[in-house]
Amino acid sequence: MTDAKDAASPGEGTSSPSGEAAEKRRPSRARRALAVGCAATLSLCVCTGVGRFCLAPGAYSPPPLRRGDGVRILTWNVGTMDPRAIRMPGDVAGRVAEVIVDADVDLVVLQEVASDAQAASIWRAVDRVDSESWRYDVWMPDESDPGGLGVILTQIRSVVRDKPTKGPRGLASVHLSLELQLHSVHAHPRSAVARAELFQSACDITRASNSVWRRPVVIAGDFNLDPEGRAFANLIPGADADLDRETFATLVEQFPVGTGPTPTTAYGLRFDHIRASQGAIVTEHVIRGARRYPQDHDPLLVELCLHVEAGEPPCARCRGD
Repeated sequence: MTDAKDAASPGEGTSSPSGEAAEKRRPSRARRALAVGCAATLSLCVCTGVGRFCLAPGAYSPPPLRRGDGVRILTWNVGTMDPRAIRMPGDVAGRVAEVIVDADVDLVVLQEVASDAQAASIWRAVDRVDSESWRYDVWMPDESDPGGLGVILTQIRSVVRDKPTKGPRGLASVHLSLELQLHSVHAHPRSAVARAELFQSACDITRASNSVWRRPVVIAGDFNLDPEGRAFANLIPGADADLDRETFATLVEQFPVGTGPTPTTAYGLRFDHIRASQGAIVTEHVIRGARRYPQDHDPLLVELCLHVEAGEPPCARCRGD
């Protein structure tokens, strides 16, 4: 006769030795939560440390002195890669103004400014130091764009200066004078198709302008476009290196005069460009050490001679002879 105690199954009030051992080995919810929290904290600390190291601005590289009568243009993405606040930090507005004044420029194109008030504070700081009369325009092609505002600061006071015409998301066009038209751009960071459409629009606008009158057209800003198709965005769905290369080739056809390209980001990517439909580059300089953590772009400065055709050397007046 089988004893009732012996007949009882492990699930009926008794525990097997192996079950007891497993129960002892199994971590409690509190311990699991603590482990996950510690791992997340450690990862955040490591990422922050690596981020600070990678985004260290380095020594300041002063811009070169003005050579002659060329147009001095500066483009700068003043935002960050910090997911908590990718727009320009409020405490760097004064530094941005200092760099603009130091660069002795005629035209500034900024991307990822946080607000109209922030843009106005930069403008006031520049105008207070510089005796010239500055004007600024703010544009936001898409209010849902987390990249912030595009800002144009200019001292070019010739006959016609219109408010920017908003094109596709990331593009604004403005007639600064009867001699110069500007396309200010901040291309989509995660869509090669959107980038291609934006730059095709810029080329179409330029061709339409040239059919009415012949004058230089400059395109400047954060293209989020590397000439070789390399991009941080390649790690994100929607990247297409081949399409990006084709897009840049199309730009070169319409705007044959262009910078470097030179790395302008903390990651060695060549995203910031200044190109023109005619003329020649007198000087080109990436201002290292101008940004403040966690900004990740360096400003790009160019002096352009727009009095000659593409492929010709700068004229004597712009060379400062």
